[in-house]
Amino acid sequence: MKNNKSPTNIEFVRNNKIVKKLILIDGFLRSGKSMVGPILGSFAGVEIIRSEPILESLPLFYHFDKISRDAAIALLRQELDMKLYNSMISRNTNFRFNDITGVFRNVNSFRYFKRLFFKDGNIVLERIRTERSIFQVEVHDMLQFIDLYFEALGEGLRFIEMVRHPVDLVFTKTGPAFENCLKANPRHWGHLIISKKGEVPHYAFGWIDEFVNETPMNRAIKILKRQTEKARMKYKTLSKNQESQILFIPFEKFATFPYKYLDLISNFIDSEVTGKTKRALKMQKVPRIINPVVKENKMKLIKEKASKECLDILDDLINEYEKKYLIP
Repeated sequence: MKNNKSPTNIEFVRNNKIVKKLILIDGFLRSGKSMVGPILGSFAGVEIIRSEPILESLPLFYHFDKISRDAAIALLRQELDMKLYNSMISRNTNFRFNDITGVFRNVNSFRYFKRLFFKDGNIVLERIRTERSIFQVEVHDMLQFIDLYFEALGEGLRFIEMVRHPVDLVFTKTGPAFENCLKANPRHWGHLIISKKGEVPHYAFGWIDEFVNETPMNRAIKILKRQTEKARMKYKTLSKNQESQILFIPFEKFATFPYKYLDLISNFIDSEVTGKTKRALKMQKVPRIINPVVKENKMKLIKEKASKECLDILDDLINEYEKKYLIP
């Protein structure tokens, strides 16, 4: 049978970009992205935080060589440009009342209602230019796949990496909710891969047998260890200029004393806090007191369920984190 596929020696391109600056807020599940994102949305020119699965899928597929470089870059730029353009006229904007990415969680909610009545066309592009609009997207554990973002955005990328104490992060990968994600749950938006052991998350690649056979608590600790190591290894390969486009923010420090980090973020994204930033902080209950007893109780439960091997792994992660981010 004749192959009717088109020749593949073509190269896709999109160089006339609308999005000049992109903020990606990255981190492990429950690392503080949904706390910082709405606060950033109060900064001058920064758009409401969004969750866009395609912007996580493309770097992942590119990393595993499932899409060509030119197609991945062109599609990523197209998606970003379309989403910022649509945001400027409140097309495809989230008006659900309780959603983290909804306008009601943003201090500039009225802005998005007004945009419903704005005209589209080239006037939107002029507004983006004069307002110096900065698109903002929440992603999950993407530092290890950052290459495509750099290739598509260049110096326009601002990557905020939220980090949090390992004891808290381990708990995000345990319990019925996470276990359901490991199955063919239609409400799980993460990508699964096919293996002899059945469908497993993509981050199980390279240790599938161990991943499947571990207890939930041991598996959670090993996921954190492997993902942390992959992110660290990727960071070590970056140039000094690329490193300057990444800002690490520890959850505990931002939650308890955010003002230092507001200044850091302001310089990092070349924007400013506004008169609404104080209200945004209040909406996120920042600053807040972190009760140490909560973490102590979590650690007690971990010790009851984890093996000695995994407790040793967790101890190393804890010591590394506390030394780097919490000890003055």
